[in-house]
Amino acid sequence: MKKFVIGIVFLFAVCAVAQDEPKFEAYLGYNFTRFNSGINVPAFSANGGIAEVAYNFTHWFSLVASFPAAHNGNIGGFRIDQTAIGYMVGPRVNAHMGRVTPFFETLLGGTRDNRSFRSPTPGTIAGISTSDRLVNSARSFSMLAGGGLDLNINRHLAFRPIKLDYYLTRFQPIFIPGLGNFNRNRNQNNLLYSTGFNFRF
Repeated sequence: MKKFVIGIVFLFAVCAVAQDEPKFEAYLGYNFTRFNSGINVPAFSANGGIAEVAYNFTHWFSLVASFPAAHNGNIGGFRIDQTAIGYMVGPRVNAHMGRVTPFFETLLGGTRDNRSFRSPTPGTIAGISTSDRLVNSARSFSMLAGGGLDLNINRHLAFRPIKLDYYLTRFQPIFIPGLGNFNRNRNQNNLLYSTGFNFRF
């Protein structure tokens, strides 16, 4: 009987914690990404923003959708303009410790990369102007694996000073003579840092 009563008390305590935990979270922040191109173009940095939505199934387990975007308008001094937009979903584990909440995540999905650069041979070929910018876009598998830290301001707002993820992309590089070998299975090992505010509902 004693074990039964303890079990009932424990169940009510778990339910109370679950009810007190906000079910939805929305994060908005600044995004700094360090990209490794996968060819002989040097690694470069890009700035942008990130938005995330999360659903808390339990006190410690969430499902997260993340949408980072980063832009650089002059990669390596080559006047290459690039914007990368990611869309990834996956589990997050939250370790609530009073006002501090560390978390760890692995998110899978894709990234769209839009690139443009001025034609190296401006002029007219067969009646077509080549002085405009050449545009290329591609999609690839991508993954975020890492974590971060939330500092709770109140029940509905937290400041996230750091979110740091290993950011894997698998773009097939454009083959440009002298800039690297063609490789259909090349990985780009990138790094994503973010900071911002997490809103809870």
